[in-house]
Amino acid sequence: IVIENILPQDSIKKRYASKLVTNLIQFALGFVTLGMVPRALGPEAYGNLGFLTTFFTRTTKFLSLGVPAAYYIKLSKRQDEKKLIGFFIYFSILMILLIFTSTLGIITLGLQETIWPDQKGIFIFAAAMFAVLKYTFQFFRQTNDAFGYTFRYEIAIILQNIFATGLVVLLYFTNTLTLKSFFLMQYFLLFFVIISGWRILRNNKIFLSK
Repeated sequence: IVIENILPQDSIKKRYASKLVTNLIQFALGFVTLGMVPRALGPEAYGNLGFLTTFFTRTTKFLSLGVPAAYYIKLSKRQDEKKLIGFFIYFSILMILLIFTSTLGIITLGLQETIWPDQKGIFIFAAAMFAVLKYTFQFFRQTNDAFGYTFRYEIAIILQNIFATGLVVLLYFTNTLTLKSFFLMQYFLLFFVIISGWRILRNNKIFLSK
C-alpha cells in the first residue's frame, strides 16, 4: 500500500455541499421510481427481499464491531498511517469470509428453514453478497472522505443514482423487474461506485496495491 497525496483536498464547505446535493438528488429521483419495485415484485417477493437484505445488512453491521467508524475517525486524523488501511482490509476479509462460511454451514446443516424460513438458497447468498458489496462501498466512501476526496466520489454516487433510476424504470416497463434482475442491478450499481472509489484513490496514489 502506497500513500502519497497528489491533488489538493476538498474544502469542508465543498464536501458538505457535495453530500447535500447527493442527498437532494437521491430524494428527487426516489419519487420517479416510487412504488415500482414493490408493484413489480409483488408482496411475497418484495417481503422476502426486505427480510433477507435486512438480515444480512444487520449481520454485517454487528460483525463489524464498530470498526468502520473507528477506522474513519483515525484515518481522518492520521492520513499517513498505512497500517490503518491494511488492518481494515484484513479485518473486512475475515468478516466477509465468516459471513459466507457461516451461511454455507447453516444451509449444509439443514438449519436454513430455522434461520430463513421459506427462502431459496440462491437468494440467501444473493442477499449476503448484496450486504458485502454495500459494506465495501461504504469502505471506499469513508476512505475517500477521510482523504478529502468527497466531491469527486459524490459525483460517482450521483451517477449511480441516475443509472439506478433509469434501470428500475426500464426493467419495470419491460416487465423484467424480478428478484433476480433486482439483485443483478444492485450488483452492477455497487460495483460501479466501488470501482470509481478505487480509481480515485489509485489515481491520487493514496491507495495502491501492487
